[in-house]
Amino acid sequence: MTLSIFDLFFTMLGYAWKLFSWVADLSLRFFGAAVNFGMRAVGAVLDFMLTPFTRGVDWLWDCGGLDLKGIFAVVMWVLLIACALLAVFAAGSNVYRKYLHKLK
Repeated sequence: MTLSIFDLFFTMLGYAWKLFSWVADLSLRFFGAAVNFGMRAVGAVLDFMLTPFTRGVDWLWDCGGLDLKGIFAVVMWVLLIACALLAVFAAGSNVYRKYLHKLK
């Protein structure tokens, strides 16, 4: 076996390619891990913020059971809560108007 300049050149080129691919693989792994960590952090924050809503949706799916009686019960509860809120806001508005009238 003879060692020529071409063998030396292609060997050095092969080592350079291995080094380049190792650096590229390491950088891709690093940036992939950073993106994965960032997405997990954003997901954790969003999950923390949206937990009350998702629990409510889960309760609605479980409570209804996709039968007519359950859906009717959920609709009636929503209407009852809306009416109660409307009554509380109306009473508060009346009390505030009476308070303003007494100030004059």
